[in-house]
Amino acid sequence: MEFGRTQPDLPPVPSRRRYDRRAFLVRSGVMLGCWAWQTLPVTSNRSRLYGGEPSQLAPDAVSVPPANQLPNQLPVEQQYTDNHQARLLYHDSTSLQQRLELVDSADHEVLLSAYEIGDDPVALRILSGLRAAAQRGVCVKLMVDGHGRNNLIPKPMMKHLVEQGVAIREHMPDARYRLELGRQRMHDKLLVVDGQRLIIGGRNVRADYYGLANQAMIDVERAEKNRIDREVYVDGPIAKVVRHYFLQRWNADTSGPPSLDRTEKRKTIDAQQLSHLNKMSPDAARNCAARLLDQAWATPLPFDHHTSQLQSLACTGETVHQLSCVRFLHDVPENPKDCPAAIAQQLSRAISAAKTSVLLETPYLVLSKDLRRRLAELTDRGVDVCVLTNSLETADRMITHAQYANERHLLLSAGIQLWETKGARHLHAKSLVIDGYRSMVGSYNFDMLSETRNSETAMLIDDTGFADDLTRQIAQHLVRARPVSRDEPLIGFDARTNDVDQDVLREARVKRLISPWIKKYL
Repeated sequence: MEFGRTQPDLPPVPSRRRYDRRAFLVRSGVMLGCWAWQTLPVTSNRSRLYGGEPSQLAPDAVSVPPANQLPNQLPVEQQYTDNHQARLLYHDSTSLQQRLELVDSADHEVLLSAYEIGDDPVALRILSGLRAAAQRGVCVKLMVDGHGRNNLIPKPMMKHLVEQGVAIREHMPDARYRLELGRQRMHDKLLVVDGQRLIIGGRNVRADYYGLANQAMIDVERAEKNRIDREVYVDGPIAKVVRHYFLQRWNADTSGPPSLDRTEKRKTIDAQQLSHLNKMSPDAARNCAARLLDQAWATPLPFDHHTSQLQSLACTGETVHQLSCVRFLHDVPENPKDCPAAIAQQLSRAISAAKTSVLLETPYLVLSKDLRRRLAELTDRGVDVCVLTNSLETADRMITHAQYANERHLLLSAGIQLWETKGARHLHAKSLVIDGYRSMVGSYNFDMLSETRNSETAMLIDDTGFADDLTRQIAQHLVRARPVSRDEPLIGFDARTNDVDQDVLREARVKRLISPWIKKYL
């Protein structure tokens, strides 16, 4: 504008308020109304096969259907009919001892992937076994998710392991997302040895997954709850398929070597027990890391006296099953999660084919609308659907439990029987039994993250004996769980049934208002 000219009249600029009060009140009212509706007592008039309401599932109520009611076999091109040996690794000591034995007995290759790897004595013992295998000429590959505090191995220790021949890669964070909520994680938990034997399940490489949180954690106040978990050991040709999948993940564009020369992130240092290694000079830190691994190799773990070195599968006292129909479920690298071959789609089809019963055990229960609809259709056909999950007392992710608590009304209205664990241990096992015949054990949580974002793996087995064994193990957890009654009001249910303080209850109530808005990230 030239000097001396008058400025034209402009329309007044409205003052900007920090928020629209009316819209805020409307949204708040809708949220409170939805929350109040979801916590009302459950009433359902839907008719049931055999009449009346489905009975609560007792620990021994899951029976094997007659042969003419068994589900169809998997397609020939997707199943493996060769002989396989398999057994469930339920006990913490047995699982850890079997893992160490497999690594120590490897002849030419060890492939290990985990969502979380700690720096506690259990993790150091496993890492020292990997180092020993690499030193005797075995090809050792270690892959871990690279988000947040999932990889707690100090950088000096990783440098030492790499120098000793252990190849390490991380699933790299997706730079498109500023918040970690939207990032895809590598949630696989696999151990493959010599392309012949494998362990697959829910356990990570950390002490609390093997019942040693209190003994292994240096800082007791930061110690995690011990977890109830499960894995399956398989010996047979299916291990070659799992090996091929691991190498696909290893060579994918989303994985790469960790940045060992950069300064460790503050949030990682705060979670490490061996954070002092980051303050040493590079040479001193590597020497200290080597000594720590030497000490872990020579020091027996607290329960090593319970199980000696395994000479055969029968030494553990757990049932060995001879299988003829085994299938490895996984996501397809570089492909979307909703493709037909993805693990979520295959599990959904397997569940939809149920004829008599579905027994599900999962730590996190946030079902999509599609899966909830499929389960409701099953109950309408008279199929008993029972789900065991964590209570507020045993949950480790408050926001996820909050969303599950919001949906309890919908699940019960659909005829799904809900059980919640009690006690001091967090339920982390992910298992499924369909019709007393088809079983699944793996890393797949029945939540939105597993269905839409994270990479997952599982073993699907068609065998009555194996399913019976898995059902008995889940039944042991049902004995220590509490059923969610359909006739009991759900308002204040967590406060009445959980031994937690008032601060936890207040936090849970606040997060129940927030969780519906971020359900797709839970």
